[in-house]
Amino acid sequence: MEDEDQRFSIFLDLTDNPPKMVWLKEKGLWQQTKELYKEKRRNHPDDSVHASVLFDEALEEMCRQNGYEKKDREGQ
Repeated sequence: MEDEDQRFSIFLDLTDNPPKMVWLKEKGLWQQTKELYKEKRRNHPDDSVHASVLFDEALEEMCRQNGYEKKDREGQ
């Protein structure tokens, strides 16, 4: 688990989605995002998929499920 937490923290520096990360944190969804990422890592059938891809998928999924795109369309 510690290895996954360390890997996750590295992605904070590598991701190209800082606005989405900030938004998720402001909405109190950051822990859920981390858990979703960890679940994706544990359950992904293809070990050749880079963890950063799964991290981006987790960000996108959490934003989509919680209205980030709607926020953008409404100009908020």
